[in-house]
Amino acid sequence: MTDPATGAADIIIGMKSDDAGNTMNWGNERITFVQTYSTSLPQWLGVVGSVSLNEWHHIVVTKDSTISTTAPILYIDGVAQAWSVSPVPTGSIKDETGLSLTIGNTKTATVNYSEPVPGRIADARIYNGKILTPDEVATIYNAGTIKLNAVPGGLSFQAACLRNRDFTDKLNTALSSVDKVIDNALGYVGSVHGTPTVRTLP
Repeated sequence: MTDPATGAADIIIGMKSDDAGNTMNWGNERITFVQTYSTSLPQWLGVVGSVSLNEWHHIVVTKDSTISTTAPILYIDGVAQAWSVSPVPTGSIKDETGLSLTIGNTKTATVNYSEPVPGRIADARIYNGKILTPDEVATIYNAGTIKLNAVPGGLSFQAACLRNRDFTDKLNTALSSVDKVIDNALGYVGSVHGTPTVRTLP
């Protein structure tokens, strides 16, 4: 992974509009998490240099968004990390119903896929209604390869995936807007933007 300009942060995964949503971001060799509140835009900031370049890392952010005062927990390679928040969250979390999910970029009414992550992403997941425990994070991290049921319950999204019969033809080729990717958990179909390349697992 190459680093964006110092101070910049590209969205790894998120649900976002111009005035609501939450995103997990990467920049300045650290992870940040941003969530829009009614009266604030708090950013949880990981330690600079904690996500080194040109290496694969397993990143987890887990948070109970039903309680506005609950802070997210960050794990890097299976280990919980310290981070700071600025500003302190005030107000309530803005409604995120109906927001589009993007991986590796962002799309809103005013941002048109102009913030691509300069790196590779594998096995993006969302667990809904479940706060992952340290043991569950370690189980997923230690599994090494994609395993749908490594942690049972709550998995509502796992992507991007290709059907086995399509994988050989697409391996090491750039996808285009005519291609579709699927979610391995519930079978949601997603659209491709730009020309991401299909790779084998890290």
